[in-house]
Amino acid sequence: MPRKHTYIININGGSKRQELLYGYGHVKGVSIRLGKQQATITYQTGTKRGVDELISFKDNTFRDAYRKVYLLHAIIMDQGLVVKKIDVNIDGEVTSFDKSSPSFPFMFSMIGNGKLNLSCKWKDITSEVISTTKTKLENDFRFGAMFSYLSSRSKQYEVERFTDLWTSMNSYYSFIAQSYEIALRKELEIDDKVALPKSLCLQKNDSLSIGALCWILSKKYRKISRKDADELWKNNYDTEKILCTYSESQIRGLYQAAKNQLVGEPLPEQYAELVLCAEKFGAPLYTYLLLIYPYHWRCNLFHGNRTTLLFCAYNDYEIAVIRTVNCFLEMFLNESIPETFQTDFSMKYYETVKQYMQEFTGFEKEVEKLKT
Repeated sequence: MPRKHTYIININGGSKRQELLYGYGHVKGVSIRLGKQQATITYQTGTKRGVDELISFKDNTFRDAYRKVYLLHAIIMDQGLVVKKIDVNIDGEVTSFDKSSPSFPFMFSMIGNGKLNLSCKWKDITSEVISTTKTKLENDFRFGAMFSYLSSRSKQYEVERFTDLWTSMNSYYSFIAQSYEIALRKELEIDDKVALPKSLCLQKNDSLSIGALCWILSKKYRKISRKDADELWKNNYDTEKILCTYSESQIRGLYQAAKNQLVGEPLPEQYAELVLCAEKFGAPLYTYLLLIYPYHWRCNLFHGNRTTLLFCAYNDYEIAVIRTVNCFLEMFLNESIPETFQTDFSMKYYETVKQYMQEFTGFEKEVEKLKT
């Protein structure tokens, strides 16, 4: 029987806590043990790798495990892992590395080392994290939403946080759009190799996808032409004026009150002016501040023909606005991203999205054409 070579990589001294096991390609029984700011990776292969090969990631098993250690530590320990020392043990021979070593720690994480304040739901998705390869997750909108959200937690400035949080939201509603299109193909018996007619598509259309998510959350949406929307935004300064006065705790109170309105609870009178702003766009306050208003600011800040907020005074109204938007996005995504990994999520909103498409696009005519 060919000899197996044993690799044990201890990060910050290693950990002996609960073990997570998975397979990577032909390598079975890859083990990850996590502690607070500690981890141990263990596996065996029939191929002998030198230390230099390992830390230069010519061994994909180690590369994959190291990435998973960073991600799992964030999810399970609720904070980013700061690597200070790595001990590589290959068949009993140990080589140690620390910050004095070139290129240490060899793989870098954008997850902040402070408390992440993740919802308890995140711990339910560890099995998905442990079983998904790099190639698969790079093409999975759910991981796109997750990675951008985790990246936002380390950002110092509100503009940076907004960039990550909106990217996360974009991935979130893109996953819903993708799930709808897959289910629609199945219902209409359209082969994957055949392009869906444009009027049935939802992916790669931000405004249509945002409308679909508004419909999912509130069953209310008003389709507005770009010209009319531009006019509304030109005359809609009341939102900024109000949000400039809100503290972080008041923003969180606004989020909860707006969300409660969707299930029939009356909004406190103090939000009456904001409600009027939302009504101009035919939206409840919740979806206005979570999706419609942030998308407007995304268009203001993320286009090449617009100048981004390179310089900001502490009391600029843009900062107050983006702080509010970030709070809404953060609270929603923290609860919603883990739900996308639930088994039934991909079909959960199919009928609702199809109803939205029937209401606001040429859906029915196109379906009839396909049937004839």
